[in-house]
Amino acid sequence: MPTSATLWSLMDRWRVSDEQALELVGYEGKLPTTGTRPWFKLSPEQKRTVSTLLDIDTALSAAGFGPSWLRRKDRSARRTPLDLMRAGAMDEVLPLITAATLRASVRKKAG
Repeated sequence: MPTSATLWSLMDRWRVSDEQALELVGYEGKLPTTGTRPWFKLSPEQKRTVSTLLDIDTALSAAGFGPSWLRRKDRSARRTPLDLMRAGAMDEVLPLITAATLRASVRKKAG
């Protein structure tokens, strides 16, 4: 079961700012002024979101892509995968990973 600790661990690995991380999970509160991260109980929707983020992380790893892939624009995309996730379109990211993996394998075979 995902927790805020799970979220922060993933965001550290992906090098996502605290503000963007909170935006990804729809956190309504504000960042503490003390410089510490908020620890909070995830709502059911936030748990689903963190689970999806973990699925994306697993797919990145399986494809051999590092976290920097989330900040790259695809040739056909107007936004980065991270931008899509922040806009609430997380369901579009896994197909992007699959497509990028297929393109990379075709290039390997052709090269």
